[in-house]
Amino acid sequence: MNYDYSIIALRGFLIGLLLVGSATALAQTSVTNEAFVTPPTTVIDPILSNNQDAETNPVVPFAPVLVTTKSLTSNADEDGSGNVTLGDTLTYTLTVTNTGNVTLTGVTLVDSLIAPLNCVPTQPVTLNPTEQLVCTGEYVVQPGDVTAGQIVNTATGDSDQTGPDNDQVTTPVFGPEVSVSKAANPVGGSSVTAGQTITYTLTAVVSDAPLTAPLNLSDTLDADLTFGSVTNAGAFTSNTAGNPLVFTLPSGTTPGSYSVSYTATVNNDATGTVGNSVIITGSGGDPDPQCPSCTTNHPVADPQVSVTKASNPASGTNVTAGQTITYTLTATIADAALTTDLDLSDTLDADLTFGSVTNSGAFSADTAGNPLVFTLPSGTTPGNYSVTYTATVNSDAIGTVGNSVVITGPGGDPDPQCPSCSTSHPLADPQVSVTKVSNPASGTNVTAGQTITYTLTATITDAALTAALDLSDTLDADLTFGAVTNAGAFTPNTAGNPLVFTLPSGTTPGSYSVTYTATVNNDATGTVGNSVVITGSGGDPDPQCPSCTTNHPVADPQVSVTKASNPVSGTQVSAGQTIAYTLTATITDAALTAALDLSDTLDADLTFGSVTNAGAFSANTAGNPLVFTLPSGTTPGSYSVTYTATVNNDAAGTVGNSVVITGPGGDPDPECPSCTTGHPLADPQIVVNKTSDPVSGSSVIAGVTITYTLTAVVSDAALTADLDLSDTLDADLTFGSVINAGAFSANTAGNPLVFTLPSGTTPGNYSVTYTATVNNDATGTVGN
Repeated sequence: MNYDYSIIALRGFLIGLLLVGSATALAQTSVTNEAFVTPPTTVIDPILSNNQDAETNPVVPFAPVLVTTKSLTSNADEDGSGNVTLGDTLTYTLTVTNTGNVTLTGVTLVDSLIAPLNCVPTQPVTLNPTEQLVCTGEYVVQPGDVTAGQIVNTATGDSDQTGPDNDQVTTPVFGPEVSVSKAANPVGGSSVTAGQTITYTLTAVVSDAPLTAPLNLSDTLDADLTFGSVTNAGAFTSNTAGNPLVFTLPSGTTPGSYSVSYTATVNNDATGTVGNSVIITGSGGDPDPQCPSCTTNHPVADPQVSVTKASNPASGTNVTAGQTITYTLTATIADAALTTDLDLSDTLDADLTFGSVTNSGAFSADTAGNPLVFTLPSGTTPGNYSVTYTATVNSDAIGTVGNSVVITGPGGDPDPQCPSCSTSHPLADPQVSVTKVSNPASGTNVTAGQTITYTLTATITDAALTAALDLSDTLDADLTFGAVTNAGAFTPNTAGNPLVFTLPSGTTPGSYSVTYTATVNNDATGTVGNSVVITGSGGDPDPQCPSCTTNHPVADPQVSVTKASNPVSGTQVSAGQTIAYTLTATITDAALTAALDLSDTLDADLTFGSVTNAGAFSANTAGNPLVFTLPSGTTPGSYSVTYTATVNNDAAGTVGNSVVITGPGGDPDPECPSCTTGHPLADPQIVVNKTSDPVSGSSVIAGVTITYTLTAVVSDAALTADLDLSDTLDADLTFGSVINAGAFSANTAGNPLVFTLPSGTTPGNYSVTYTATVNNDATGTVGN
């Protein structure tokens, strides 16, 4: 029993030991368990071989294992390059799996580039065996990734029971690829000419990724090219202040094709070949940008020479003996400057005599012989160059005069052209045209006595006169010749009618005028006119005088009358005041054809004074109305008559007068717009004063008689009511008598004494004198 029990106990111990040491056992693939039996000292074990036993069992491990995986699940490839480039958005998938046989807690997943992640389920999580935590995330490629050339992205899974487990994805990142090309218009290799504008276009193609640095294109122009302007900058910025020109695409420029166009002009003195070359001085981030066709060359063409000849008058136009012809040779140089001298030789006809070079321009002239030689020097740049010179048609020239230019020095052009280098001018008959104008113009009304100025103009063309040109002008009977005010080249004969004006044979082409006057007679009526005819043709078989007649209707006289007064109408006047009236008649257009009568009717309160200035008028002032007359035939002008009238002493209200035109002077509608005047009468003005004898202030004694005088001064108008003067005497005075009442009536029956001037008393000085005696008992002061 004890034996058996010991073995059982040992087994229990071993099982417990196994459980306690499970962590160690998990690290092994099997567990071996040995049992030993030791008998008590009092027992002899007969079979010792069975006191020991061992058993080996495989270990099933307690295995917490976490596995992390990461992959690039999508590449946005936003620029279409097929590569991962700057700005592309990359999508990653991260997975952590419990591959052990125990449940794991606190499981997390972290990405070295992406935060936060989009995880299902939300971390941290508990994962049973075989369960997974799956997360996704996006990452935008950065400039540093392009510089590094790759993106190294590490995912790390972890849990409470395990250490971190990593998985790493490496993605190559591509930088920008740059390729530049250059085009020219005209295309490289084409011939160009001095002064020609070449248009250059630089095109940069950016691919794979946006530029990570500026892309600078530097174009160095040949010395024979002058920069013009940037015609289309596109996305480029331009620095054209120096040479080379620099065109820049900024860092960050996205993949695409970008162009800049600019111009340059071939210098006038360019020779050989003109070209320029572009180099890339800023790579844009491409370590090896390409510019396979960045140089252009344009050979400069040979000069092209074309010469024309013009004349004034133009070739084919009739000319006359003695006439000067102006010739102009024009050399047009194109494509390039002259490489040798250009010589133009002009041989004049025998009927022409050389005059002078009037404008040599860039030419040198050798005019010592015939032909004349005009030279442009080698090196003359493209353009138009002219030389002008004259020749005169000889006096004995007949038929046709002409000359011809040939090119004797080509200027470097293998085939210079002179398609129109000959001129020819037939000798012409003279052409005569005559016109007549007048001042005032024909058709305008004129007046008797008016002077008309006539101008005859003869225009001669094509040739000098071959005979005398006679212009005969017959004046109407109502016109009287005045004088020739400007004969010009004409010889006048004015002794009779018609007048004759002559240009002599040989008068050269041009316009010639003669000016003369005639006066409209005083008795002219209806219309006055004259007519010119050509009585000597001057050698023209058909001389013209299309407008050689003039007519001027004689106008009716126009009459306008105004009236003024001093003082002016509307001003107050007073009795006895003199008013001066002025009538003014203005006559225009013609002399009066009948008498002009102005009748002025004075108010009853006015008395005519006198005519102070009759002027050209005759005056009839015997009655009322007054009549002032300008006689028939009075010529245009302004005529005035001045006369006076006095305001009667008893005038009241308003005094005025009115003028009417009773004889129109020949004007069917004479005007008198302001022929009435009116002057209101002022109110009477009264000033009263009193004097005494002895004078006021003198000492008097009882019984002395004092004489008093009252004076009323009436002005401006007669009294319109009685004027009463009341004099109250002191008690110490006794009234004596009125010694001179004058115009006054006196009432002395009481005290005060009353002295009256009656209504209607006219302006003037009026006095009344009376006496008073100082009483015997008077003391102090006596007064009234």
